[in-house]
Amino acid sequence: KAYGITITFEEGVLAYLTKQAEGEGVSVDGLCERLFGDYGHGLKLLGKDTFAITQEAAKKPKEHLDFLVKTFYNQS
Repeated sequence: KAYGITITFEEGVLAYLTKQAEGEGVSVDGLCERLFGDYGHGLKLLGKDTFAITQEAAKKPKEHLDFLVKTFYNQS
């Protein structure tokens, strides 16, 4: 909400995150905040107002965001 970006989840990702959250004893919201908390700022830099969380992003969130940012700036 803070960045005005709509986040969606590709098929199967919510089930994966739910299982992860249960394993860690946290809520799905809490897990998502921890995993994707930096995404708002990064996606805003990329000019995104919508974004779909993929399995890759769910499994390696920091690495995925870093890849997106590096790819974007290397195109310029």
